[in-house]
Amino acid sequence: MNVEATGYHEVGTPRVTPKGKALEGFYKETYWFYNFGALSSDDASLEIEAANRWLRDRKGFLSSFISSGGKAQYYITVGAEQHYAFELSQGLIKECAELGVGLGLEFFFEPPLDE
Repeated sequence: MNVEATGYHEVGTPRVTPKGKALEGFYKETYWFYNFGALSSDDASLEIEAANRWLRDRKGFLSSFISSGGKAQYYITVGAEQHYAFELSQGLIKECAELGVGLGLEFFFEPPLDE
């Protein structure tokens, strides 16, 4: 896809933390990820739309990857000190499904400093 991975590991290699500390066991699958970085807007759906456009231009590779057993997923991590909301419209979810891309969401909430 002509992008350099932010990180990866291969099946059968020893597990390690992101900082390189050895963990027990071995990876059970090959994993590759690219970090799109922090949101450039307050609306995560705009970022997903942009990523979908990027992936549509690489649909041939993506389809081949998925049909060979690969898994594509947007994994969105949100850390918020206060209320944060965004909408994933039916159209956006449909676009992801048509591309074969799943959505993973993870939220971390911390109380505001004044509480």
